[in-house]
Amino acid sequence: MTFAIRAGILSELGAKFNLTDTELGWINSMAFLGFPIAMIIGGPLCDIVGMGRLLIIAFFSHILGLLLTIFCRRFLDPVYFYILCWLCQWYGGSCL
Repeated sequence: MTFAIRAGILSELGAKFNLTDTELGWINSMAFLGFPIAMIIGGPLCDIVGMGRLLIIAFFSHILGLLLTIFCRRFLDPVYFYILCWLCQWYGGSCL
């Protein structure tokens, strides 16, 4: 569901920030990069720190991604901040 909502706002982001299709593609691809990063890093991390702490990391990863999304328009080049915030959110979602 989250992926569908984010895919739906891509055209609005592109118009608001004058982003090219390539930049929008990079931003949207963070969904597919966050999942393997969460599996590769999150699996061993779960064994080390435990599931409870990993859920806390996932929660704060979501919060960080949301805050970056909200305040992204204040930065000069929003592409890299959107990439970072969407990567944080997808990592947090994949940790669950």
